[in-house]
Amino acid sequence: MKGTARAAGHHLYANEGTDVPARGQAIVGTGIAIGFPHDTYGQIAPRSSLAVKHRLMTNAGVIDSDYRGEVKVVLANLGDQPYQVKKGDRIAQLIIEKFDNRELQEVTQLDDTERGDQGFGSSDTIMDQRVPGQKAKAHMEINEISARAFGQFYRREETTGILRWDEVDNEIQLEAINIIPELAIKNKKNNEDQDVRDTVPKEYHHLLDVFEKGEKRTVPPQRPGIDLGIDLEEGKTVPAKKIYALTYDQLEELHRYIKQNESRGWIRRVKSGRA
Repeated sequence: MKGTARAAGHHLYANEGTDVPARGQAIVGTGIAIGFPHDTYGQIAPRSSLAVKHRLMTNAGVIDSDYRGEVKVVLANLGDQPYQVKKGDRIAQLIIEKFDNRELQEVTQLDDTERGDQGFGSSDTIMDQRVPGQKAKAHMEINEISARAFGQFYRREETTGILRWDEVDNEIQLEAINIIPELAIKNKKNNEDQDVRDTVPKEYHHLLDVFEKGEKRTVPPQRPGIDLGIDLEEGKTVPAKKIYALTYDQLEELHRYIKQNESRGWIRRVKSGRA
């Protein structure tokens, strides 16, 4: 049912009574099922009166055209007071929209645009400062993030950097950067023919013997006094040692690290005795 002949939304009514807690949400059944026309889907939207008066919004509002179950509304209460839904109340509106159902095509490169890969709010920071004879410049804003957020980026191995303000030179300088291993590997493959001396500073050239081209697939020669090992007596097994206890979070991080490096092909599982 529509409120007016030209209204976009159809009223959805509660088929049951329920309470929506303050700062919480509740699922309310409507008691109806709908079959949509071809290449259309249903979008559940909030009612403006409930949004303004009681700060009631809707979540999870997409109904696919092949869904045949009961339509339910997720009511989210953004207010400080609980809200009571009674059976028969108008709780949301249903808007039927068309969509493009064509298959997506996988490509290796996209066409260039002015915005490029800039994310939320980036269109507000791009400023055309064209001067005759010069290219356009883009104004970039750098936002501060907390140490916790930076740690999350680092653990996910996303490319991150630390900037600091140099009071002497009165400018921003890059203090440190973390580049994801996959990006470093790709860069290495693209520069395999390049002499390592061109990329390693001269003061470290005496250490170049530790760098090798290609993947190392054999055990390196033993280095007395350097390698950490367990001396085994002939005819005896590995000595039993006390297991180092790890916390749950440490075990989770260890498992994540192992799985990640297995997927990269850096390590592989083997079946052996105690070691």
